[in-house]
Amino acid sequence: MEQFNKAQYINRGGELTLPQRQRSYYDCLSAEYQFLDRDTALVDLAYLVTNGFDLKQDIHVYEEYHRGNGREDIINKIIPTLVKYIMCMQYGDGSSYVASVALRFFNKLPQDVIIEILEKELKLRYNNHNHSVQISYWNEEAWDNLEKQK
Repeated sequence: MEQFNKAQYINRGGELTLPQRQRSYYDCLSAEYQFLDRDTALVDLAYLVTNGFDLKQDIHVYEEYHRGNGREDIINKIIPTLVKYIMCMQYGDGSSYVASVALRFFNKLPQDVIIEILEKELKLRYNNHNHSVQISYWNEEAWDNLEKQK
């Protein structure tokens, strides 16, 4: 991973922002998403959320922009993409199969609840000292160890 550069997370107005286009983070089938490696995306999101970035608001703005352009196909990729991040952090696997199984559960939840789960996972797993996100296979012992580290 590249050396940490805090400036990449600040826009010209001095506000926290994603360093890449929103679609790179919120549309798992887009070309932009494919070019941004998973670890970088997770670190970007974790750093921002940990430092007060309003992920929910950013996703709503992204969603409304595409809704205004009649792009329901893009909007429909938000939840699967967020679930992939959650599955990747919890199970070390964000593959299509794992995410599709998890979607059966997550699709019953409101989008805002899924965003809150993602935010909690990001905050729990972000290591500010080495600018990384801990990826692990979830089990009770691993969860307890993560909580003890905070």
